[in-house]
Amino acid sequence: MRAHRPATSLLVRRLQLKRGVGKSSSSSSVSSLERESEATVGGGKSTTPAVTPTLKILAFEDSYDIRDMLRDGDVEVEGTTVFSQRWTSENCLEVIKEFDPDVLLLDYYMPPFTGLAVLKMVNEEVKAGRLRRPRRIMGMSSESSCNASMLREGADDACVKWDISSWNGWKNR
Repeated sequence: MRAHRPATSLLVRRLQLKRGVGKSSSSSSVSSLERESEATVGGGKSTTPAVTPTLKILAFEDSYDIRDMLRDGDVEVEGTTVFSQRWTSENCLEVIKEFDPDVLLLDYYMPPFTGLAVLKMVNEEVKAGRLRRPRRIMGMSSESSCNASMLREGADDACVKWDISSWNGWKNR
């Protein structure tokens, strides 16, 4: 008899297998991504069958809860979305590689690396073939000059942080 695993970790595991990440003969090991996702997907554990996520969102933001900002703006972040927020940019490349986001949200002012510095690191890793580039990278800052810097460095979009829920990309998944 198989050990019961929460639906949320199965959801993440399906997505990993679909992308060819972490294929192994042993299904008993649980990655740190699966452990974290149990706490971040859909707000908690579920015993109902999982639906394969359509979007993986990774946010680097140190001051505001992006999930709450999206919910307040009526953006659906539950059910078919895997969401994770990091409150620091420490180990950012490792986190990005492991989570493998479809959408990467980068706060400009963030310790220890700014969103611009993280974006530059991501670009270098992608160019070297060591990282899959997220489908969308978005810079978030309350200062337009910071957003312009992120766009010049290769972000797909940039917005004032408070307007994150009004981004057209949420409707055009």
